Amino acid sequence: MNNSSFKVDTLIVEDDVLMHNAFMKLTSRMGLNSRGVRTHAEARLAIDTRTPQLLLTDWNLGHHLTGIDVANYVVKHNEQCQIIFCTGNCIISLKRQTVHLNNCRFLHKPIALKHLKDTISDVLIASGHWPRNL
Repeated sequence: MNNSSFKVDTLIVEDDVLMHNAFMKLTSRMGLNSRGVRTHAEARLAIDTRTPQLLLTDWNLGHHLTGIDVANYVVKHNEQCQIIFCTGNCIISLKRQTVHLNNCRFLHKPIALKHLKDTISDVLIASGHWPRNL
């Protein structure tokens, strides 16, 4: 059995071109139904169009907007959305700002793609989006 039978709608919000492309390539190879955007405004439009089951977002998106703004918007549409924040900032302080979000994890940049892949798999298995035996 492969994970292509379990398409998970994924939204990637990353303003760095290289990171964005790497995340898109990785999630596509994992069999996820990935859409990628680079700004907060694009993220809101993508969420309005189709609410994701998994949000992979950068913390700093520019213009004083953050991944938490995107996460808050997505959970209004889907409280069960799994969220992975990617940041170069101190994760401890960021966790304090997201205590109201139940389904989130944090990864510190730079991120090894294998670690990101393992985290995505763990999140999707724990949430029941992927079976444990893949």
